[in-house]
Amino acid sequence: MLRASALVLSLTALAACSGWPDVPQVEGAAERTAWPTLLPLDQVAGAQVVDDPDALRETLLVRALALRGRAAILRGTVRDEDDMEALRQRLAR
Repeated sequence: MLRASALVLSLTALAACSGWPDVPQVEGAAERTAWPTLLPLDQVAGAQVVDDPDALRETLLVRALALRGRAAILRGTVRDEDDMEALRQRLAR
């Protein structure tokens, strides 16, 4: 137990000696944007009531089909810039 405590203390002291990371300054719109609103945890993690399970199932099936379609498009081979542009257009639909 004493060795583990000494190790943790040593690693903490070593981490405190490291330099501050080189983080770039925020520029543009991100600098002027307001901070997000904080919500109470019970609102964020609260259970959501599903009114119509069949509608939810249908929505999930449609979303799954759309994602499978996008995956099939992304599996295609891109040989040049024209292929890349065609891929972008197919994904934009």
